[in-house]
Amino acid sequence: MRKPRIAIAGFQHETNCYSLTKAGLAEFEMSDSWPAMLHGQQVISQTLGMNLPIAGFADAAKVAGYEIIPILWCAAEPSAQVTDTAFETITGMILEGLREAGPLDGVYLDLHGAMVTEGFADGEGELLRRVRAQIGENIPLVASLDLHANISADMCGHADYLAIFRTYPHLDMAQTGARCQPMLARLLRGEVLHKAFRPVPYLIPLHAQYTGAPPFSTLYDSLPDLRQRGINADIALGFTAADFPDTGPSCVAYAETAGQAEAATEEILSRFLALEPRVDRSLLSLDEAVWISHQRRDKPLILADVQDNPGAGGTSGTTGLLRALMIGKSKSVLSGLFHDPELAAKSHVAGKSARFHADLGGEIRPARAGPVGMPVRSSFPERWNLPLFWRNVWRRCCDAWKKCCIKAHRR
Repeated sequence: MRKPRIAIAGFQHETNCYSLTKAGLAEFEMSDSWPAMLHGQQVISQTLGMNLPIAGFADAAKVAGYEIIPILWCAAEPSAQVTDTAFETITGMILEGLREAGPLDGVYLDLHGAMVTEGFADGEGELLRRVRAQIGENIPLVASLDLHANISADMCGHADYLAIFRTYPHLDMAQTGARCQPMLARLLRGEVLHKAFRPVPYLIPLHAQYTGAPPFSTLYDSLPDLRQRGINADIALGFTAADFPDTGPSCVAYAETAGQAEAATEEILSRFLALEPRVDRSLLSLDEAVWISHQRRDKPLILADVQDNPGAGGTSGTTGLLRALMIGKSKSVLSGLFHDPELAAKSHVAGKSARFHADLGGEIRPARAGPVGMPVRSSFPERWNLPLFWRNVWRRCCDAWKKCCIKAHRR
């Protein structure tokens, strides 16, 4: 019996339309918190064991006995729009890989769902449209998406099945990719999956999207119940910084009948609407944050500058929170991370352990977040392996965050 031949590829970017720097081809080729651009068998060998959707799908597909044809995988750190050159080049490589793969039985794509390019507001919708045109209507096309996906009708229409992360922070990335395999198996057997899609008419800021506690834990807890009724449904909470008409939360459902799928999305939508008053959108002012930092406490206090979250496309250069802490004479403060190439260059010129006065950050509006002058001391190893260094820092931070969230959820 011939093994099903499944092509796999990944192209990930979370676009912050309010950011200042765009994602060019070099940003997708470089190694950062994730591997550099991977081609061919590298897609499997260099993501093996990682908490990535494509790794999860590849493992599940191997167990299922599929013949996997890996094409390409790449990701760039969140930023402003993906340049047309990068989008066309990477999309072209994926399409060329599909053409050269020979006869295919199915295609799996590892996508984010909130990619905006210079030329296309709905980056994934355009990518899926081109892939569908390449493979035809009869070959199953499945994809995994980030929980922060802004799903469009085009994305849902071109893909036969979309699986979405169910945790924030994202603990289930590989599991989400693996969930695509049994659904693809059903499509390969000739089953018809009727699908339904519903956008949600309000936005949810990132800091309110934690899934380990109410209100959103209750929403996600409803999905297994739908599964028991033969309906595969998923929910996206959206990424508000990707500013285009389809920005926002949504839900998708797949079932044996169109009526079942439609009823499931209506049920999820009604729960979304009931939850809206319970969504905590509150934020502290700078003065309130400084006041809290002065209170005696047994454990360190974490203050997050949510508007310059580098994991959501910020530049890591705003200094408003740091300046407020300094003005408020807060003590024993560890502040980071800051991205300031000019200061880094001065440190290298000055040499290890040199002391000098410099301005930190502040290239971003508003004026209150201008450069902060301070005495600094340069301290760095003799040799830097920057990609490995930042990857390790990022993973340690993520691991610590996940452990905290898991503990909070258990309590």
